[in-house]
Parts: sequence; structure tokens; C-alpha cells
Amino acid sequence: MNEYRIFCQFTPAPAALERILRTTRVRGFTIGKLEATVSESGMNLEMNVQGNRDVCNLLKQLDKLQEVSETGQRQGVPHKKTA
Repeated sequence: MNEYRIFCQFTPAPAALERILRTTRVRGFTIGKLEATVSESGMNLEMNVQGNRDVCNLLKQLDKLQEVSETGQRQGVPHKKTA
């Protein structure tokens, strides 16, 4: 099982965090650690996730959520959402 540290920036909206967590679970990842903070640009979420699947697919699915503005791996280049 692979472990990844990913981040997600999103606009606070009703149930936005729940949608992010559900998408992570449905895509076959378990969350080992979760940290959420508020900034001027919205909510920032840092997660340690574990799974056997490619983390790029998870990031692409998170990008499809309306409230999400940016995702990426902490060691890599941010995966910017294209509008």
C-alpha cells in the first residue's frame, strides 16, 4: 500500500468537506491524517492517504468538485484545476 501526502484548496460551502472525504474513500484511499486550516483564499486541507491506486486519479476526481480550486502532492508540483 502506498502512502501520499496531498493537499486541496477549496471554497467553504455546505458539505464541501464531506464531498472531498467521500471522493477520497470511493476512489479506494484511506485517510491516515487530516489537517484543515482557513486562509484568505478559502480552506486548505492536508491529508496523508494510503491506497493501492494511482494518486493522480484521486487528484483528478477532486478537481472535478465545484468547490475545489487546487490539488496536488506535497512533494510535487501543484495540480492546478483548469476551468
